[in-house]
This record gives sequence, C-alpha cells and structure tokens, in this order.
Amino acid sequence: MPNITNILFDYSQLLSSGKTIYSSFYSPQIIALANERRGYYGEFFEKGLHANLLTVNSKFITNTNVEVNLIGSEYKLNLDEVVILSGKPIITQPEKFPLIIAAKWALANTNNDIVKNELFDYISSMTDGVNMSVQEGVTTSLTIHHELFLLMGGLQIVQDTFNDKNSDNPNGFDNVSWNNGVAIRQKPDLTKMPDYIINNTAVETLGQSLLLDFTNSISEVLPNTTGFTYSHSAASSYAQQYSSEATTACTGTTDIWKNTAYYNSAYSSVWGSTGCDDCADFVSQALVRGGFPTDATWYPSIASYDWINTFHLRDYLVGLGAITSYSVNQSSLQVGDIALTTDDSHIVMVTHINPYYYSGHTRDRKNHAWDPSLTDYRHILTNVP
Repeated sequence: MPNITNILFDYSQLLSSGKTIYSSFYSPQIIALANERRGYYGEFFEKGLHANLLTVNSKFITNTNVEVNLIGSEYKLNLDEVVILSGKPIITQPEKFPLIIAAKWALANTNNDIVKNELFDYISSMTDGVNMSVQEGVTTSLTIHHELFLLMGGLQIVQDTFNDKNSDNPNGFDNVSWNNGVAIRQKPDLTKMPDYIINNTAVETLGQSLLLDFTNSISEVLPNTTGFTYSHSAASSYAQQYSSEATTACTGTTDIWKNTAYYNSAYSSVWGSTGCDDCADFVSQALVRGGFPTDATWYPSIASYDWINTFHLRDYLVGLGAITSYSVNQSSLQVGDIALTTDDSHIVMVTHINPYYYSGHTRDRKNHAWDPSLTDYRHILTNVP
C-alpha cells in the first residue's frame, strides 16, 4: 500500500520538523497532536532530564510488525515508531553539578579516610560523567506502538493512539489515548525523575545522603579473601558497547526486543541458551570487565544461578562484600553501579549521568532514560575488601 507508506513518511516529517506539504493527510486534531508531542518532548527533556531538546527524529518501522485492517470506512494500522530525541545538558561545568558540590560538602564533614577515598573516587567519576555528557550530548530513544485510524477515501489520519509501555517500563513515557475525538496525554510524573530530584534538592541534603551511604557502605560490606579494585568506567563502557536500542522482538514475545548483533560472542553459550531473558548475564559480563574475578559459584554458564539470575546475582554481590546489603539513595549511584526493580526481578547498569541513563538486556537498552520502576539502588565499592 504505497499511499499509506507515503503518509507514514510524511507523518514522521511532521513530527520531526513540525512542517508538512501534505496537510490534507491529517485531520486538524492530528496536526494539533503532532505539535503537542513536540512540546511535550521539550518538557520531558527540560524537566525530567535537565537538558535542552534540540532535535526530534521520527521514523515508523514499516518493514516488520505492521498490521493493517479495514474496519468500516477506516483503515486501522498497528505499527511501531522510533523517536530519537537529541539535545544538550543544561549543566555544562562539573563544578556546578549538584552531586559534585554535595560530595565536596561530604568530604569536609567526615574524618573517615576510607569514606574520603570513596568520595574522591565518586567525584572523579562524576566529573568524567559530566564532561562526557557535554561532549556527547543527550540522546534518548523511544520505541512507541501506534494504533492509527485512516479514512479509506482520502487516506487521512484521523486518530492516533500510542504508548511506549513495555516489560521494563510498565508506565511508559509517551502515552496518548482518545476520548470523543480528543487526544488525551497521560503524563508521567517528571518530578520523580532522578535529574529533577537532584537539581531541586538542597546541596546539604544531598551531601548528608552521600555521607550516610558511603559511611554505611564501608561498615556493612563483608570482607572476603578476593579483594580487588573495581573500575566503574570500564564496566560502564562495556555495558554501552554490547547493548543497543533494538527494534525487533525476541522470538515468541512482543515487548522484549533484542539484537544479538551487539552481544559479546564470547558469552554466546550463555545468552544463546537463556532465551529472551539476559539481564543478569549481561550485568555479570560488565562486572567482569570492571574487575570482578569469577569463582566457583559465579561464572559464565547457565549452570551458575549467581551469574544468570537477578536474585542470586544480587545476593552473591552482597555476600561478596561488593555492594551494601540495603538500598542506597539514588544520588550515590555512579556509572558502573547497578539498579534493580522494586521486586528485584530486573537488573541494569548505570551508564550515564547528567542525565542518569541505564543500559541492559531484556529489553535491550543503551543509555536509556531512567525508568521509575528501578528503585533498588546498589553502589559498588571501588576497592572491594
């Protein structure tokens, strides 16, 4: 159906640029919706990510997963769209980043040399993270499922219901329904996004939180006989290298998307046998790159539950002395740290700050905007006892 293909291409251009030369393709409500989306994305960046939005790039995926049905005088299309939002962080100097200022406050308020060393490492990591975010810019990818209605005669889009809800982001960021011909957006609470909280909390409060977390970290961990140094940056770089924003579904699923072309083939015996579930295996791989030595219970194999299962991996790290046995505050997280969902059924790695992003598998994510369902935050010590 080439006419529908042409409409979808133009619809992408309308969202991307705010302009179209084929206004007859759209009802007035759809034109208004496209403008609303562009405005919302700007709000999402400024309020949720503390960044300025510069460009919007939309593309409908028309080669796979497209369903077209004729219902009365309308075509109903079910298909997916990838929207890439790009911009730059509002804070461009590390010395003005709230968490770095807070860490310096914490340094001035502790006499514990071990805590000071962890705070120095934290400041160094955060400084690198801010500089990298300035250098690389801020990019967020949203994969959105649409239910489009087009009038059969002139092929005009008259309704577009969509959302980006999926297994690892159950509430979604971009959700629009319709009621009596009017588009209604269900906005997420952007004040719950980590960068909003960080930039709207007193520095002393952030500093007290950091000081408490790092003090508790060194007192709660269990010493072991393996002691080693963990490179947060190396683990984060690995997680970014072997992840992607996949656009094809894992066989037998609809909302778990993966692309094994980006996976590390050295671990194919593991991810090739775990089906669509690979989050713990992926984080385990990144931990190895960061400096974690394998042992008799934690090693790359489907026979190692500590390696492939989120609950077992979490408990293994706690028992090893690598992370605290409680949830730290999000402000203590740096790249290379990990986060889990409230029920600890999913695990990811922090791979970007300013704004906070994560990378992971099940679903494949690379520097993805922080999902509010990730509430169990775990800091990994630089020097594991």
